[in-house]
Amino acid sequence: SIGKITLGSLLMVLVANTCYGFLSDRFSLIFSMLFTIILAGLSYLFVILIVRIDEIEVVKGKVLNKLRRK
Repeated sequence: SIGKITLGSLLMVLVANTCYGFLSDRFSLIFSMLFTIILAGLSYLFVILIVRIDEIEVVKGKVLNKLRRK
């Protein structure tokens, strides 16, 4: 489980570093930081959901059950 989380973190760092390096030359600092944080967070979420960590699956199941009840 710790290896999967580490993999997700490393991918997030790569996405954030690449995205910020690309955007900081072309746009303002605020926009670059905001878009980088959003994209890095989405990449981390994507990896965590794809690698199927047991703890995340439990949380995902609870959230989906609550959404289905409404």
